[in-house]
Amino acid sequence: MALATRLLVGALERPDIRWWAGYAAAVLIAAWTPELAAVALPLCAVPLVGLALISVVKPPYITRYVLFAYIGLALLIGVLLATIAARLRTHARVLLPAAVALALLTLPPIELRLRTEQSRVDDVLTAAATVGHFRDAADGVLYIPAARRDTALVSPHDFTGLRDLALAQGPVESGTLKGIEAGPRDMERAMLRARRIVLVTDPGPPQAELAPDRTKQRVLDEHFVPRSDSVERGRRVTVYERREQERSASRVTPLDGAPTASVQGG
Repeated sequence: MALATRLLVGALERPDIRWWAGYAAAVLIAAWTPELAAVALPLCAVPLVGLALISVVKPPYITRYVLFAYIGLALLIGVLLATIAARLRTHARVLLPAAVALALLTLPPIELRLRTEQSRVDDVLTAAATVGHFRDAADGVLYIPAARRDTALVSPHDFTGLRDLALAQGPVESGTLKGIEAGPRDMERAMLRARRIVLVTDPGPPQAELAPDRTKQRVLDEHFVPRSDSVERGRRVTVYERREQERSASRVTPLDGAPTASVQGG
């Protein structure tokens, strides 16, 4: 099970050489036992390899997409043991202790790593805690893409007092899971009324693919400058401040006590 987990978790990001090697081994096992290939290999490999090929362009994997493949991989490993036993002219039970001993020696490091915080593709709670440090000094919050609003849904107390500047209707009002965002003009007006905005997004270069997200990014680029940027295990939290020439004469409260990974000037 742990071996299957290692192969499948590798697909949560763009697959590397180890991921492809694992599935090449599965294909070789199926070739050694062709009578099993009609069932186990398609179940184990076909959907996953398809998603893996797509993920070379853009990773689309979520854990639940790949759990079913445990069945196919378990069948391949079991038949491999039975085939080796038949070639050695012994019973499969003879190989079972050796297989268990090998698993106990090689798999615990994989299992332990999968259960560490560092193995998480994205850590919503850490991102929410970072927002909580900034909320008293900020006027509102934005999410790019809108799906990053799950950070607030998981830990709403860290967002208390922060207005969602892009949201026109909340989940209760709209009868939806995450609410309905405002149109570009209303969104821009709400953003320009703020002096500091907390942005929750993904690491790496900005990827505003939808029109509402492009509006958010454009207004931030044109009228705000990043003052603090924190990246923690798959989530980025950036604090933006209105450009000096656009701010009112009133003094802006400093970001005392807030954790800062890097500071950029405008």
